[in-house]
This record gives sequence, C-alpha cells and structure tokens, in this order.
Amino acid sequence: MRKNKIEILLFSLLILLSIFLLNFLSSNNLAHNVSSFYTKLSYPFFIFRNFLNNALKKDETNYIVKLFDENLEVLTPLSYTVDGIYFYKIDNPGLVITADKKFVGIAERTGKFVFIRKWWYDTIDVTIVSDNFETEAIIRNGELEVEDNISINFGKVFLSKYQPYSYLLHKEDISLGEIKDGIFIKNIPDITFKTKFIILKNYLIK
Repeated sequence: MRKNKIEILLFSLLILLSIFLLNFLSSNNLAHNVSSFYTKLSYPFFIFRNFLNNALKKDETNYIVKLFDENLEVLTPLSYTVDGIYFYKIDNPGLVITADKKFVGIAERTGKFVFIRKWWYDTIDVTIVSDNFETEAIIRNGELEVEDNISINFGKVFLSKYQPYSYLLHKEDISLGEIKDGIFIKNIPDITFKTKFIILKNYLIK
C-alpha cells in the first residue's frame, strides 16, 4: 500500500516536471494557451453569475412622504427588542415613523448604533384633540395620564403640539391612538422584517 502511494507521488512529480519543461521550451506558450482555454470556458459561468447577482440585487429605496413631497432617508434596523429597535447609523435626531406613516418613537441620540424606544414603552408628551377642546397629557409606558384627572370620553391622541412636526403629523392624521368611551386605544404599528422606517430630522437642532 505504501509502495503504491510512493509510485503515485513520483508519477505526479514526473507529470509536473514534464509540464514545466514543455512550458519552458515553448517560451510560456503552453501556459498561455491553457489560461486562454480556461478563461473562455469560465466566461459563460461569469455571465450567468452576473445575471443572478443583478436579478437578486435589492436596490436601496427612498420613500416619498406626501406631507413633504420629498425623498426621506430609509433607516437600517439591526434588531428588535420588546421595548425598542436598534438602528444602524442615525446622523440626526428626529421622529421615527414607518413608511406607511405610523409613529414609532423619538431618536434623541445619534451614532453608529442607536436604540430607539417604542413610544408605547416610553414617556411621551401628547395633545388630546376632541371636537370641543384640546388638552395636554402624557403617555407613560403606554398609559395615558391626563392632568387634573379630566374625564375625556372621545378624542384623538397626537404627539404634543409643542414638538417638532406636530402640526404636520396632525394634518396627516398620524396619531398615537384614540379615546373611545373613555378608553385609550393605542395605534401601534405592525412591525415586521419587511417594515421600512424613515426619520423626520429635527429642524430645531442644527
């Protein structure tokens, strides 16, 4: 068995030496011809690989939010937790909403890896709008707290009118929920792997 292995090894070395000698005597023409042959042989596979890459390539998409009628940056989510989302590279503070215009939370920090707390796990100043009046309130961990224990039976809950973009969010009916028969019903976005997020940059911070 050992003898067979030695014979195979010697035979392989003999073939390699013969190829080297032939290539030397032919002034590298042999190597050039072999290289050209394999280049032509592999070219169809190269074209096919490029075709597959282009077919499967996902282009970056800019979503147009009609309240601005301009392209807004699509954020890159990294992972989800129960109370928030990790995003990659947020350069400006602002409001994070989904592409279908559901409020998600407030980006207060910037950096390469940024955690955004979902508004229903955060403390958010809000404005309650009903047919007869408006009043300020607070959402704390998903619970609506109204000052002076004012009884409100019906109304919509928006981001506080003292916050950036509050008027436009109200105009586009991007609410955090509504009150029906005195019960606060939260408008929580359906967050999946396919959800696209955009940020409305805080225009008050330069």
